[in-house]
Amino acid sequence: MGTAVKLFIAGIFALAMNHLSASQESSPIQHTDTVCIPGAERTEEYLPLLRNKKVALAGNHSSMIGRRRMIDSLLARGVSIVRVFSPEHGLYGKVAANTPVEDHADPVTHIQVISLFGHHQKPKPEELRGIDAILFDMQDVGVRFYTYISTLHYIMEACAEASIPVIILDRPNPNDGYIDGPVLYPRFKSFIGMHPVPIVHGMTIGEYARMINGEGWLRNRKKCSLTVIPVGNYRHGQSFDFKQPPSPNLNTPRSVFLYPSLCWFGATAVSDARGTFFPFQAIGSPLLKGKYDFAFTPKPITGMAERPAHANDTCYGIDLRNYPRGAFGIGGRLNLQWLLEMYKSYPEKALFFNGENAKSPDSILHFDYLVGNSLLREQIKRGFSEPAIRQTWEAGLKKYRKIRSKYLLYADPPAAIKVMTWNIHHGADKDEQDRLSHMASLINSSGAGIVGLQEVDSVCSRSDNMDQAAILASMTGMHHLFQKHFAFQGGAYGNALLSRYPIGKVSSFRLPILSDSSKTVAFFVADLHVSKKTMVKAAVVHMDYRDSRSRINQANMINRIIEKTKCRYLILTGDMNASPGTAEVTTLTKYLKDVTNTKDLTFPAGGTDRKIDYILSGKGLWPLSSYVLESTDSDHLPVISVLDLRLP
Repeated sequence: MGTAVKLFIAGIFALAMNHLSASQESSPIQHTDTVCIPGAERTEEYLPLLRNKKVALAGNHSSMIGRRRMIDSLLARGVSIVRVFSPEHGLYGKVAANTPVEDHADPVTHIQVISLFGHHQKPKPEELRGIDAILFDMQDVGVRFYTYISTLHYIMEACAEASIPVIILDRPNPNDGYIDGPVLYPRFKSFIGMHPVPIVHGMTIGEYARMINGEGWLRNRKKCSLTVIPVGNYRHGQSFDFKQPPSPNLNTPRSVFLYPSLCWFGATAVSDARGTFFPFQAIGSPLLKGKYDFAFTPKPITGMAERPAHANDTCYGIDLRNYPRGAFGIGGRLNLQWLLEMYKSYPEKALFFNGENAKSPDSILHFDYLVGNSLLREQIKRGFSEPAIRQTWEAGLKKYRKIRSKYLLYADPPAAIKVMTWNIHHGADKDEQDRLSHMASLINSSGAGIVGLQEVDSVCSRSDNMDQAAILASMTGMHHLFQKHFAFQGGAYGNALLSRYPIGKVSSFRLPILSDSSKTVAFFVADLHVSKKTMVKAAVVHMDYRDSRSRINQANMINRIIEKTKCRYLILTGDMNASPGTAEVTTLTKYLKDVTNTKDLTFPAGGTDRKIDYILSGKGLWPLSSYVLESTDSDHLPVISVLDLRLP
């Protein structure tokens, strides 16, 4: 390789790393975790297995020991590396997706590098000749259509046939805080989906290899001689820092978290922002001009996206560069809403799914290969709601979770409850336009299990006599409860609760308004049965906006009510109309703790300058993450906290 080529590769690598380190992304609240140790760093565990053996390394740019390439580090330790197998994107991680990679010699070590994403995907018998063991080390992202697990499958299969042991150096999975998506149907098996697993499978690559072996997914149900060097000090859902971008277009942590929810746009008429330096962090199309203000222009980028969709055309859509990473941590889920919204907004429905009107009856669309079935595409076209779509996933997910449990090496995340609080401004935006259905979509996509709502109308004339709590419950498939503050415009105005858990006993109270003795506001505490043995109490409040004395008085009354409940699992959601550190908010923290981020501003939407919306919890609940979702559906932003349910 010439000096100019080496400098070019080094420059692209530095550019990717600059994008990784320069991203201004706030970390969610986390448990204090011991720093995890990737399997590659635990050399004392696997070097003895390599002694006096001829070793092939299956790896790429993420195969590092500390800051040094694994191939160089192991050679310096006396390991005999005779061959390297590389996956999609090549050994250096600088080849664009879906681009064949040629065999070559590593310019530093002169060791032969055999591409498993070029002329073939499975090592040939002659390529394994003379090898005593294969050492596998790649940073995966825990998504079915990310091809490193397909390369893993073929390496295991070839080694099983040749009686060569495989040693996997395990690494954390950035997307293993949740499991979601349809399980792949056998007819849709391909290199971007080889196994009957959901889109987000919730396993490290070492655990996944154990499942491939144990479930007999290799050809002729052969078993590979497999050793996994586990990650030290790790549990599923634990945060960790990337030392290398996993692939060219996953160049920031946020792109990695958004990838499972955006990759399917690559098989539609909507761009996933490949061809920019923020791939998988925006979506849009030239045909959506006038429907969205945000715009971007994809352009060919060597080593990232050399033939991007809509190259040099301005695309209009949704900017996700500031979307909270915590939404895809513990308690997360795929965001279906963006896909449903894009299809609904796209003016030429027949052209939305690439190749749909040109396919033969027996052909399979790229979109269907990514999803793992053709059902989702048909559901979208027929206008299925998100809850209805998700219901069709449940049986497959339940079966998969049982299979997965047999192969885990690490503890699963703690039992988590996702809570939202949102002042919905009687279902209208700041211009008084009805946004109730959009609010339902946001609640659905958030995955919140408990939602406290303020400023809710019940059959009021200003909101077309809609029972807003009941309508939201119907659209989200949740239980609901409404309690009125006072009569208003032929109906009632008050607070509401949506819950994915059955609602039991409800205790109702009235809080006085000192500035208007003729009025009181509702406050209620509802029992939610989150499991057969566990009950959580959820309370919703909207404190007086006019008078701090009134709010302090209301806070003291709430404290007396909470004290009497003696419940460790109590959640208070509300619009407190007060900033952090004020007397009324401080009063509420006598028995509860604020589990939201102090710096997350919530009002007014479109130009927030203060935080007045809160989630507080009892001692039995611990914050895992908290974030605010950007929305202009109301004049307030929705706030979400993910809480660890610490069972005694």
